[in-house]
Amino acid sequence: MPQAHCVLFAVGTIENYQLTAKDCFYICLPLFHANGLFMQLLACLLCGCKAVIRNRFSATRWLSDLRWLNNDLQDRRFICGDRFTLADIHLYAFLNFGAKVAQPLNFKLKNVHTWFTRISERDSTQA
Repeated sequence: MPQAHCVLFAVGTIENYQLTAKDCFYICLPLFHANGLFMQLLACLLCGCKAVIRNRFSATRWLSDLRWLNNDLQDRRFICGDRFTLADIHLYAFLNFGAKVAQPLNFKLKNVHTWFTRISERDSTQA
């Protein structure tokens, strides 16, 4: 893959997520994967934001991270605060897919469930 493409992936992530140096980006994809390395880690390096990197994807650990997000969403309308970003789109698509393949969202995660319902009511999710 040409180096320019790698940088364009990172720049696209920065622009779509509206990443700033104040943000913190959760990376659960392996860094040998183009999405983990270029779209996520390189984006953090270019914009100067903090990256939280999981050394290995684990569904069990991912669920504990979702519980952590549940606590974080208590005071937020969207994942990145008051702005709807690609982070919301990705997580919504992931959780919505899970519901369709018999892996529904745990309703004990009240704040995530409220967030999911809010996103589900957007016109763009009805398309």
